[in-house]
Amino acid sequence: MDVMRKTRQTTYLFIALALLFYAIHLFPRSMLGFILGQTIGLVNARMLAYRIQHIGGAQKSNIPIRPGIGTGIRMTLVAIGVLLVLRLSDVFEMLGFVIGLSLMPFNVLVWGIWHAKKTQSS
Repeated sequence: MDVMRKTRQTTYLFIALALLFYAIHLFPRSMLGFILGQTIGLVNARMLAYRIQHIGGAQKSNIPIRPGIGTGIRMTLVAIGVLLVLRLSDVFEMLGFVIGLSLMPFNVLVWGIWHAKKTQSS
């Protein structure tokens, strides 16, 4: 889970920077939207990583895999985030939310490539 550890650390760094920008009143609505999007993205990535690890372990030991509702929960989290941003448009900005949410797959991709290169070279 080296990739998820690095992804989590990078996400915490992005959230800390967004909090700093929010504290100095630099795009406060965008930064709150970004923090919300990053938080939902991190929860989604953790849930997906746990499910993938669970499926991999079950395949290795020939345990039947029970279908779950993880995708539904992850999509519901995004929908709740969108509704929150739309409902509280004076607090959150949609662009910041979308950027924060979209940054998570890119973050996982970058650290996944890094991990693959590191594994390949050793």
